[in-house]
Amino acid sequence: MGEKRIDMEDNKLIAEFMDVNLITIDDIRANKNPYISSVDGYTKEDLQYHTSWNWLMPVVDKIEEMGFTTSIKTSYVRINPREMGRYDNYISWISFSKGSWHSRNPCPSVDDDVDNGYESIGHETINKRQAIYKAVVSFINWYNKNK
Repeated sequence: MGEKRIDMEDNKLIAEFMDVNLITIDDIRANKNPYISSVDGYTKEDLQYHTSWNWLMPVVDKIEEMGFTTSIKTSYVRINPREMGRYDNYISWISFSKGSWHSRNPCPSVDDDVDNGYESIGHETINKRQAIYKAVVSFINWYNKNK
């Protein structure tokens, strides 16, 4: 249950970044229309960034259109500023090592007030889509803080 709540909040964060119109059940009731379409918007429960490539990859495209690069490899997902595209200048890095996934904080040259340390995501088994999802959420949090 807790993981679903986290996914819903992270999905909301991504939707706001993507300028998706978020609506509530109260919005639907106010229109007295039991049916909703993507033209009207989406409720938090309808968002599928955490489960669907079709939802997630346009987010990666937007990040790249903003001047950042993404590297999607077998053992890591990394988002870098394009002008600082070296290996050690990253904003978001999710990597797999020693049997678990880890999230690295932004490197000091990108965000000088953040320690360049690791945060363990845990021994959970996640696939490439989930690693990209976690990297995108990390990037958006960084972006919102620094825009």
